Amino acid sequence: MRKRKKSVAQIPVGTKVLAFLSRTHWQILIAILTTATFLLASQLHGANPLPLQITLSDYLALLGLVGGILALAGSTAFGFLLYFVSDSTNRKAEAYSRLQDSLKDLTSFANLVAPNTKLASVVRTFALELRALRLKDFPLMDWDERLDGVIQERTAAEKRSPGSSDELMVRLGQCEELVSTIGLMSIKQIIAGVEAVPFIKSFVILAAILISGVGGPVIIQTSAKTLGIGIPIFFCVLTSLIFVEIAWQVYRETKELLDFVEGADEDE
Repeated sequence: MRKRKKSVAQIPVGTKVLAFLSRTHWQILIAILTTATFLLASQLHGANPLPLQITLSDYLALLGLVGGILALAGSTAFGFLLYFVSDSTNRKAEAYSRLQDSLKDLTSFANLVAPNTKLASVVRTFALELRALRLKDFPLMDWDERLDGVIQERTAAEKRSPGSSDELMVRLGQCEELVSTIGLMSIKQIIAGVEAVPFIKSFVILAAILISGVGGPVIIQTSAKTLGIGIPIFFCVLTSLIFVEIAWQVYRETKELLDFVEGADEDE
């Protein structure tokens, strides 16, 4: 049974929240609002507002702590990106190799059960056309059109000899599954740039932290001393959201790997 797609209303709230927190513009906005809220709340803390002025050494120590944690997030994102790319590449190559073997077996089977027939000729043509394809030709957008000729001839052969082509359909189904796998892995390679976003963000934020560290003496010694505590808070919140985005990507990948479990539950 084909798995039913979920409507927007059926998507879990947690999934929507993770997707929301993974968007760059919302991450920046949340970091700014959190920082502003902290600074404002500190000033409104009763009759004794919290001190917001920190020394240069404290400022640099806070930035260094956030930068170290962010470097960990970047390395985690890079490791996941390598896994994502290598997994899709290896699975695509493996499926392509298995498809070539399956097409050879399909041709041999057609020649064996229906020698010197139009069905065998159509199957040979179908298999040769697919074997001529290269990895760069996937995903296929015309699979149904390619299969139409075989299905029509198989239907005609079934009328002449009922049950004679059941095994042929099984083998065609196996080929279709491999073609689908290659297409899916091709799409994953195309969207690899999306998976690289947290890694790129980490480097951009690290660069901003370095610039903020160099400008520390100016920030601490000017009248805008509240920035001394505000800047580390801003980068801390932003780094936390980067971790959330990485967790969201890992969750999606794990969810895809376990789709067959959900599909089995729905079938029951």
